[in-house]
Amino acid sequence: MKAIARYLGQPRFVVNSETDYPGLAAAISILAIGLDNGDPPPIEASKEAMAVFNDDLDMLAQRIKGMFTRIVDTGASHMRRTEAKQVLEVFHSCLVNAVRTKQKPKGMMWEVDTGSEKQKAIMNSFVQRDKATMDRSEVNGV
Repeated sequence: MKAIARYLGQPRFVVNSETDYPGLAAAISILAIGLDNGDPPPIEASKEAMAVFNDDLDMLAQRIKGMFTRIVDTGASHMRRTEAKQVLEVFHSCLVNAVRTKQKPKGMMWEVDTGSEKQKAIMNSFVQRDKATMDRSEVNGV
């Protein structure tokens, strides 16, 4: 995976005003076919091997996502750009959802345990403010 990520660092994969979008789409399509299922570690492999594989895959997926977000897609006036962007998005989705051995854990929005001290302070002030509002409404009979 690291070798593929390095390969994508070549000038022909840089997205800018000079990019050959049909060539980029064709190269990524061939890469997707060659990568297939990513050759994951065997099921009986250690957790560390699985974690390394998934981390490398995440790095590759991030590079692909960076490529398709840099393509300025203005609709039907630039169909070649749209097609190249679609190829990159499909490849990114395949990497994240099909090749990865385990889905990425989803973070919870208000999870205090994993947050920084600043996030904890914000959450505590929110809860205290909500308590004060509830106390006032009980006094007013609402």
